[in-house]
Amino acid sequence: LGLTIWCLLVPVAIFFRIRRVGQDRACVQHARSFGYFLSGYKPSYWWWDILVKHADVGMMMLIAYTSTADDVRAKLLSYPAVSGIALALFAWSKPFSNEQGALLNLMEMGFLTTRFLMFTLVATMLIFNTSLYVTFTLGVCLAIMVCTFLMLFFCNLVYQYWRSVALDEEDEEELGLDVGGEGGEQEEEENEELATSFFQVLTRPVRNCVKGFIIEHCVEALRKKLLGV
Repeated sequence: LGLTIWCLLVPVAIFFRIRRVGQDRACVQHARSFGYFLSGYKPSYWWWDILVKHADVGMMMLIAYTSTADDVRAKLLSYPAVSGIALALFAWSKPFSNEQGALLNLMEMGFLTTRFLMFTLVATMLIFNTSLYVTFTLGVCLAIMVCTFLMLFFCNLVYQYWRSVALDEEDEEELGLDVGGEGGEQEEEENEELATSFFQVLTRPVRNCVKGFIIEHCVEALRKKLLGV
């Protein structure tokens, strides 16, 4: 019952509610209500988080917590199958917008690939009962792959962050040149605004992380309550 409500009824209800809005879903009024589901996606893929991501989570939970696959090996093989389907759908669609150097597409593709390879390697090692040497070698390779991806993602994230800071500073400098020469008092006000803007840009990732953590915590609590965990 919990899986049906959380992974089927709730996403379908949200989908039809947003679909009723039509093309106006991008306006500020509706973005405040549905921005959590629409932010970062291309307009033609506004439904991706509501349907595809919930279907992915639902399939994983269906395999893990129900008797859909009674045999242990069937469960182990089902995880890489679902992960491979999700990876193929995302690689075909690439639903995220191409802003910031397509960082969202790169991040999601890397995470889905890592999940697929991890489930595949774990299932292979458990089914074929590999030796200690083979298991250790595959584990090290998987760890290196994950660390490499995280390092590349972090470098790209830092680059995009400082790029946005530089663009904001250039805009502030151009604004200062346009209104310059009107006295030292106005120059001090502009410096204060520039410092405030820089502080907001500097703390933006932290504020976004806090908001994401709060939302994720609330969603997880609601999921546990619906599933009776």
